[in-house]
Amino acid sequence: MVFSQLASSLPVHADGTVGGSFTVRDNIPPAAVDDLIVAGVTPYSVELKWVAPGDNGDNGTANEYDIRYSPSPISSGTKWAASTPIINNLDPKPAGSNETLTIEGLLPLTTYYFALKTADEIPNWSGLSNYVGVTTPLEYLIGGDDDIKESQLTGPRPLSDPVRLDIQSKKGVVYLDLLPDGSLAHTLIITLDKKNLEITLQKGTVLTDQTGQPVSVVVLESIQPFGTAPAGFDFQSTYSFQPSCVADTAIILKMRYNRERLPEGANERDVTIAYYSQNRWVPLPSTADSATHYANTRTNHFSFFSLIVPQPGATVFPPDGTLLTQLNVKGMTVSSNIIEQGESVLVDVSIANNNNYEADFYLPLLLNGATLDTKYIKLTANQETVETFSVVLDEEGYHTLGVGPVSTTVTVKKAEEPTNLTWLRVPLLWMMVGGVIVMFIVAFINRRMKNGGFFHRF
Repeated sequence: MVFSQLASSLPVHADGTVGGSFTVRDNIPPAAVDDLIVAGVTPYSVELKWVAPGDNGDNGTANEYDIRYSPSPISSGTKWAASTPIINNLDPKPAGSNETLTIEGLLPLTTYYFALKTADEIPNWSGLSNYVGVTTPLEYLIGGDDDIKESQLTGPRPLSDPVRLDIQSKKGVVYLDLLPDGSLAHTLIITLDKKNLEITLQKGTVLTDQTGQPVSVVVLESIQPFGTAPAGFDFQSTYSFQPSCVADTAIILKMRYNRERLPEGANERDVTIAYYSQNRWVPLPSTADSATHYANTRTNHFSFFSLIVPQPGATVFPPDGTLLTQLNVKGMTVSSNIIEQGESVLVDVSIANNNNYEADFYLPLLLNGATLDTKYIKLTANQETVETFSVVLDEEGYHTLGVGPVSTTVTVKKAEEPTNLTWLRVPLLWMMVGGVIVMFIVAFINRRMKNGGFFHRF
């Protein structure tokens, strides 16, 4: 019998048979899924469906799925590698079966893209599936105070007024319903973070950004406190309101406090809301409701806001939003009643302490009826003084600045474009050179005349 030897040391006989034993390796991956769809969506979850591939192509039963999501389409291997895997315990079904997976823990009004790969037991991985994208809806509440019905925004926003948006998570994106003039079409009441925050935007309010354009999308988010709390206070919760913008009508802001976290002996009326301005936290005139455990204030801008609570034994200032009756506001003047956009105006407020003892006072400056800045002032008995606020106004139009019973109006004009004088640079340069030459010639002639006349050498 004639035979030859393979590299594997297995003998091959003349009749074509191979002697010995060997293993055939499985190198056939599952087929790539091409029918991935979104079967359902809620503000916090998405349901995916597809038909199971097999172990080898479209035959048998695969071993595992790798499912991923991304904020952008997962259309290539590179984008797949950059996507976030989703932990799942889904055991693949036999080829041809319907698969379903619900992905939870998502954010409302957020766009997600999904794709998957399948592996057998080796594992041999399939190619990339088709990708699907979906934007989660916004959950909100509709109805009166006595009859609130929960619903989800899966179609056009209802025309009821007010519109209530209830965002359970710690971050929410809200698309505002605007009229052609940029004002709110309906009164909007938004709650965030399981109702720990509530803001009310009145119908007709116009929110404008730093360029003066109406704002149509706002982002509310619970964040970690930063910076230093005002003297005598500690942080309890902090929220970011973006983008930075100004409202022409005061925004009503409520923040819920935890009574159990208040220092022993603290008065609930001292719970206050502060906003972040010029690298410091400034307390706003606030009222605390001991029945609902909400602190309330008004503001005319979006910024960073913190709920602050008094420290044990600290002396805090009145949070009721009014000047102490003993503080006499005698008058107010401004550096100019007409300014251009972006210019600052100085506001001088004349005040007097009518008490016969030293006292601390709370002095808020109002812009269009909402607190813009505050000062805490210590005055001796019967002391008179002038406090100065520096205000930068960016929005074109008429604005009312007020302190206590006095107020004044400031007109903000559109900033004029600076005149471009670049074309004068070359002529001015030549004029300067010519001037230097003339001065040199005059000095030369004067020196020759002093030495005996200009024609002395001749």
